[in-house]
Amino acid sequence: MRLLKRKLSLREKGLLTACVWGILCLWLSSELKGFRELNGQVDTIEKALKKQSVWIANEGLIRERLQQLVSRLDIKKSLDRNTFAGRVDELAAKSAIHYTLESPKEQAGDVFDIFSLKLRFRDCDLPSLIAFEKAIYDESPYMSVESLQMKPNPTNPQLLNGTFAILGMKLTLK
Repeated sequence: MRLLKRKLSLREKGLLTACVWGILCLWLSSELKGFRELNGQVDTIEKALKKQSVWIANEGLIRERLQQLVSRLDIKKSLDRNTFAGRVDELAAKSAIHYTLESPKEQAGDVFDIFSLKLRFRDCDLPSLIAFEKAIYDESPYMSVESLQMKPNPTNPQLLNGTFAILGMKLTLK
C-alpha cells in the first residue's frame, strides 16, 4: 500500500507497466492454449458423433448383412478354444512338420470369439509347409493363417525355421 501512496518515478511506472503486461501476456497465452485444446477436443467429438450417427442410421442394413453372413456359416463347424488347438495340432501332424504349439489366446466378441495361437516349426521342408498352409486354408472361414515368418536353417539352408500365427473363430451370437 505504501508503494501506491508514494509517488512513483517514471522509471518505476515503466517497470510496473512492463511487469503487468508480461503477466497479462503469460496468462492470455495459457488461456489461448487451453482454448485450442478444448476446440480440438470438440472437433474430435463432433467427428466421432458423425461416424456414430452413420452407424446408427445404417443399423438395419448392418443387421441384415450380419444375418446373411451368419446364415452362411455352420455353427457346428465353428471351433471352441480347445477344439481349435486340437485341430491345428492334427493338421500339423498330418503335414509332417516338426512343431511346437503355444496355448491359444481368446478375444471374446458379441458375434464371434476369436482365438489365436502360434505354431513354431523347425527343420521343415517347403512342401510340408505348403501342405500345412493349404490344410489351414481348407478350414476357412473357421480357421486362417494370420501371418507366416520363416528363415532358412543356419546349418542346412534347404530346411526352414519359423512361425505361423493362426486364427480360429467360434460363432457365439450373444
